[in-house]
Amino acid sequence: MVLHQLCGVSLDTVLFGTIECHGFFEQLQREVLQATRAHSILKRTKQQGVIRLKDRDAGSGGSSVNKKPRLFDAARIEAVKRKKMSDHMRLGGNILRQLMQHRWAWPFLQPVDVEGLQLHDYHKIVRRPMDLGTIRSRLEAKDGTGYRHVRELCEDVRLVFRNAMLYNESWTEVHVMAKALLQKFEDRWKVAVEPRLIEEEKLYEDQQEGYLSNIAELRSQEEQAAEQLSKDVLSQLSDMENKLNSFLMQVLSKCRSMRVKEKKELYSRLRELPPASLSRVVELVSPESDGEAAVDDISVDLEALDPSTLWRLHFFEKMLKDNAQEQVEAKSQPNGPREAV
Repeated sequence: MVLHQLCGVSLDTVLFGTIECHGFFEQLQREVLQATRAHSILKRTKQQGVIRLKDRDAGSGGSSVNKKPRLFDAARIEAVKRKKMSDHMRLGGNILRQLMQHRWAWPFLQPVDVEGLQLHDYHKIVRRPMDLGTIRSRLEAKDGTGYRHVRELCEDVRLVFRNAMLYNESWTEVHVMAKALLQKFEDRWKVAVEPRLIEEEKLYEDQQEGYLSNIAELRSQEEQAAEQLSKDVLSQLSDMENKLNSFLMQVLSKCRSMRVKEKKELYSRLRELPPASLSRVVELVSPESDGEAAVDDISVDLEALDPSTLWRLHFFEKMLKDNAQEQVEAKSQPNGPREAV
């Protein structure tokens, strides 16, 4: 005998309540899955460095035909930076070649011959030797040892002439030549390269500020969406619980009274339950209980319980018994669990 027969409730009522609750579960499952997918897409988008934020005014009632999402593509920005740096290196290389072709450049084209010139104190005074030939080799290197930024090239060129001015007295020919070439380099650098670098660095700073600002905005929107999702899910769970309780009370309120013999059999079966199950019995009898009391022994007056509570205890005990029987049968099968028929 099943629940609707015991309780005198039509099968249609039971089926309708079951279908309605199942529909709530499916709807909630779809919404959680949709939110999970959206979060996964958002995470992949952030990892790729591409952040699209829709215009705040979109959907506010105004036309959005000409409105485009703002795009911050870190990979694209980096590619543009590399292209511009290549252009800067080309300009720096042109200045370097012009210096090397100058008639006064010959003392600086290769490393100082410390041994040949017997400059025994050279390395005590010049801590980091440099020459224009070494700079050109590094500029043209293709093995990853080249300059990463044109400012590195600039500092090495300055180092060549400053070393010469540091080691040689101001009245010497090498000192005068180094000072003159350094001035020529600075003049050409300030005209051909420096303004471009300043403009580019300012533009990059502005892009970074906008990028970080929108990252913060995106995270804020994500947190708000997650918070709203949690509220919606909790609200639907609460509604579902209320509907289930209402449906259950509707069914149980029409249950027939349990016979005296059935009560005695139920009492005997309940006493045989393990402590873990007894705590649930206590909760069914006293919903306000936390299940911690009276778990070692059942001292419940079944005569004082209403029919709905008695039948709830009956079906709870029956469920435990059926589950235990299925486990025993599954273990006894040599080829694993029995197939459904």
